[in-house]
Amino acid sequence: MFQFPSKMVKLKAIKSWLCMSRNKFYIPLLIGLLVSLVFGKTVILEFRAEPENEKIVVSWRTGEEVDLQHFEVQRSTDRETFVTIGTVPAKGSNSEYQFEDTGLSHFKNVFYYRLKIVDQDGSYEFTDTLPVLPKISSIKRTWGTIKALFR
Repeated sequence: MFQFPSKMVKLKAIKSWLCMSRNKFYIPLLIGLLVSLVFGKTVILEFRAEPENEKIVVSWRTGEEVDLQHFEVQRSTDRETFVTIGTVPAKGSNSEYQFEDTGLSHFKNVFYYRLKIVDQDGSYEFTDTLPVLPKISSIKRTWGTIKALFR
């Protein structure tokens, strides 16, 4: 599961401070405000990219979505140059999304995925990147080895 490392450390420190506080009414309110400030107008609760057979499934879950137009799923092989491989329209707050990147069976290198979160006014933010190594079926791997013996 994706987590925002540097921001999570700050959030955990504040959360532990809040747990020591005696006033329980303000704790959920303050945590909600901090999450909104940390992640901007759209709150990403979960972001995953996992290999499945001949594809990589990129999925994410949102909390609040304010003025969100769409998500762009981007892929890279070097963590620097990203290409948009798909666009997913916004559904509204508390939604689950999924995008399948197919046709990767002949690649053996690591891919990097991120989301570009685009607002109605054209402004955007990026999530951090997730590295994924595609799964190649054992049958294809074995067949490739056999073919290589006869070359």
